[in-house]
Amino acid sequence: METVKILRVLWRRRLLVGLVVLAAVATGAILAYEPSFPPQTRQYDVGVANGRLLVDTPRSQVVDVAPRGSETLGARAGVLAALMAEGTAKEAIARRAGLPPDELLGYSRTVAETQPTASEPPEGPGIHLLTTRAVRDSNGVQLPIVEFQVQAPTAAGAAALAAATVAGLRDHLASKAVGEDVAANRRLSVSELGIEPAGVVRRGPPPLLAFGAALFVLLAGCAAIVMVTGLSRAWREAERAERDSDGEQASAADAGTGEPRLDTVADPHRHDAFAPTALRR
Repeated sequence: METVKILRVLWRRRLLVGLVVLAAVATGAILAYEPSFPPQTRQYDVGVANGRLLVDTPRSQVVDVAPRGSETLGARAGVLAALMAEGTAKEAIARRAGLPPDELLGYSRTVAETQPTASEPPEGPGIHLLTTRAVRDSNGVQLPIVEFQVQAPTAAGAAALAAATVAGLRDHLASKAVGEDVAANRRLSVSELGIEPAGVVRRGPPPLLAFGAALFVLLAGCAAIVMVTGLSRAWREAERAERDSDGEQASAADAGTGEPRLDTVADPHRHDAFAPTALRR
């Protein structure tokens, strides 16, 4: 029965329901499509590739159990992850990829972990993006491993950018070592731990999100209509009950004082047909 009552209320307020439907459709459309003509979907395909780099000592950790300088490799991996995203290493990677340095966007999750207000990485179908992160173990200790992900408009572009990331970082380390006159046996080395084949990934808000938002607006709007209508009806009934109560209290007050009611007071100028003749004279 409650469902029938709700449907009857919505039918009586069908003009408002129509406005709510339009608002719900507009909300879903804004989430699913760009505000352009003709509308363009917000979903897009990009090429993505992932890889890992090992920051090594001059005498490889694979050969030596406790090589000299190995205790600082985790911290150095964190520094390299930051430089690859927004420093001179990023410029070397962009040159290797044949891109202007300002066209390669970088984002370091290692830096973002220490800055709670850091923004999310940029998004878009036509950008070249390099995202880096220094790997930590279960105890939160940084390992000498740098994870990276590259994004390009196509899968082939992502594969080329992943290769340029490794080569560009090696160029950066070599140039820094030469510029600071670091001996060969003290230079850092970077080796690949593996680069996944590039693939195409679809990004952007899924259609289910737009549908869910539109459904939420529709249900919330209809619920608001039913609630406001019920409150308005209850308000009117309360006013009517107050008026009836005031009328009953006034009648009870008149009866208690014994004062005659105005409609029962005799007219002094009216001759009573039943009064004695003598009295009438």
